[in-house]
Amino acid sequence: MTYADDPGEYPNIFRQLEESEAFFTEFVGNHFSAAPDELQSLAKCSVTIDQARLSYAYDQYIQGIGRFAVILESGDPDHFKRAGALLHAIYSSQPITGICFDPELEDIDTNSTPIGITYHDAEDALFFARFFNEYHNEFLGFQIAFEICRMYVPGTPQTVDFEYVYTVCVYLKNDGNLSVESLFMIFKSLLR
Repeated sequence: MTYADDPGEYPNIFRQLEESEAFFTEFVGNHFSAAPDELQSLAKCSVTIDQARLSYAYDQYIQGIGRFAVILESGDPDHFKRAGALLHAIYSSQPITGICFDPELEDIDTNSTPIGITYHDAEDALFFARFFNEYHNEFLGFQIAFEICRMYVPGTPQTVDFEYVYTVCVYLKNDGNLSVESLFMIFKSLLR
């Protein structure tokens, strides 16, 4: 289940994230500490999160919203701008500082899978695990910002294809100087 599937619990999540650092760090921290379901069939994955980096992400989120409000004269930034600010905050802070797979990815033999998992499913899971190992902060940052933003836009797609997500993650990882405006445009173009 994603946040957009049951928005009743978080009726104005962007506002809640802005108003309380404790809520921000708990909400984002919980999202980041839960390894994606796609990994569970093949290996256990544990995630290490740095709480100081989560606090830094909150400060960056507030600063990003303020940038839109003041510099771009946006007053009360919309959900696209807030999603861009959230992704930028996570991109800047890199809250996940460690990923551990058990067994190690190099030790996984997709020819010997547990009962009920096909070779094809195991290969897909291993591919995703390698992707997640490389782009964990970028992937989870995009995922949480996308899921929250789509709550505000009726009729938006439930998912984004993996090729698009992969491209965004590579873009985030390889460019260390992105602005909140450039990230806001991702959501504006994707969810219109």
